[in-house]
Amino acid sequence: MEKVKWGVLGTANIAKGCTIPGMKMSDNCELYAIAGRDPVKAESFKNEFGFRKAYTGYEALLADPEVKQIGYYD
Repeated sequence: MEKVKWGVLGTANIAKGCTIPGMKMSDNCELYAIAGRDPVKAESFKNEFGFRKAYTGYEALLADPEVKQIGYYD
């Protein structure tokens, strides 16, 4: 089964404590990109959860052609 590349918009506590850990349990979910307003926090999420990319602001993630699904948690 091919994994779906997810982009997560937002670095809120709901994403950190519930959504992203749940996504990691799925066999067909790839945590591809994270975006947030704070570049330090976005980079921290990238490193903590294993995202490939971290974006400052949402526009760059939305424009990334590799992202196949988007979740918003801000």
